[in-house]
Amino acid sequence: MDIMPTQLRKFKFRAIPLVLIFCASVFPLKASSSGILVLPFLIQGNPEKAGLSDVAQLPEHMQQAAHFLLPTLRSYPLQNLESTRSSLETAGWSSGETLDQRLADRICIAARVDYLVAGSAQFIEASQTFIKSSVYSCREHKIAASAREAGSVAQLQSLMRKALLASTPFLPAAQNAVDASPGQHADQRPLDLAIILDYS
Repeated sequence: MDIMPTQLRKFKFRAIPLVLIFCASVFPLKASSSGILVLPFLIQGNPEKAGLSDVAQLPEHMQQAAHFLLPTLRSYPLQNLESTRSSLETAGWSSGETLDQRLADRICIAARVDYLVAGSAQFIEASQTFIKSSVYSCREHKIAASAREAGSVAQLQSLMRKALLASTPFLPAAQNAVDASPGQHADQRPLDLAIILDYS
């Protein structure tokens, strides 16, 4: 009569590893890398001459703008800004610091993401503004794609959208995403972002 309980116990011990293997394959571990992180923008030139104020907060404002726009263009997990700040502190990143491979890899490890969006904005005057978006691949340890757009301060939002879209061709398009090329007006939801970028 003691044989049956022993067999059951053996069956249970054999079943547990199988269950764990199944769960690990269906539900990825939290420690695995996933998502994309947007860094504060690097500001160059003369923002005041371009008509912008609150220059000290401009890197974070531009980061927030890109963080808002990216989900309207691409369907990919996006790390929230609070977690981003924590990851940057852990990696030892300083505001205004240029992103090199060593620093990028430290941020990738701290944040456990797949990609980093490193943006820069160069302001010459109101009619001359340059927006650049470079996307670093944490898996390949290199810049996967980059894009640069030029225009006026009045076109800042449009320039950011175009640069973000062009620098992420390897990511799936967001549902109902709109082409950032001129003449496309089907979806104007990102226009709410003008509140963030209005420094007048």
